[in-house]
Amino acid sequence: MTDDTTLEKIKDCAIKLALNEGVFNPSTIEIATAANVSRTLLHYYFKDKKEIHEIICSKAMELYNLKMQPLFTGSDTLYSRIILFAHNAFAISVKYPYLETFLITGMKYNPDLKCFFYVHKSKINALLEEIKNFAPPESLQNLQAEDFLMQLLSVVNLPTHSLQHIFPIAEYRMQCEVFTLHYKELAIKFIEESIERLGLK
Repeated sequence: MTDDTTLEKIKDCAIKLALNEGVFNPSTIEIATAANVSRTLLHYYFKDKKEIHEIICSKAMELYNLKMQPLFTGSDTLYSRIILFAHNAFAISVKYPYLETFLITGMKYNPDLKCFFYVHKSKINALLEEIKNFAPPESLQNLQAEDFLMQLLSVVNLPTHSLQHIFPIAEYRMQCEVFTLHYKELAIKFIEESIERLGLK
């Protein structure tokens, strides 16, 4: 195993612990065990846990940008971008079910995450204005653009997928995977119909 391979393995295991399994502040022992390396070897690559946590935060921000990108970029219609976002978000949520929770929790004490969300907020505000300007006023009825966007972001997250880590029994894991698939199909259909009703197509 090359040094680069070992380094990447440690990084990947730390990221998996935090974003896939919900261990938001993994200890060096937990990371070393997951990577199947000694703590001595781990400290050869990283002087302390803070360095590893910064890597996790960087990866989390990268994934969140990737998840949200379809909403903010491209020349497609708002409808097409939302549908693309939904499919994209589902794929990331399945692999990293604790992504949002990690970011929101970390924002309280991590200045980089605070800055990240401050920049991200301007993109959200621009999207909200686009929704308000695009949708006929009567189509939104009592639903505010902010409410619509919040519901959209909630629907595409898959908290049910995290049950696989809470109940690691094979039978439960299989049921969670089946449920996740059906949930995605229903949620995409719900999003498509909701967008059409709101006149965003």
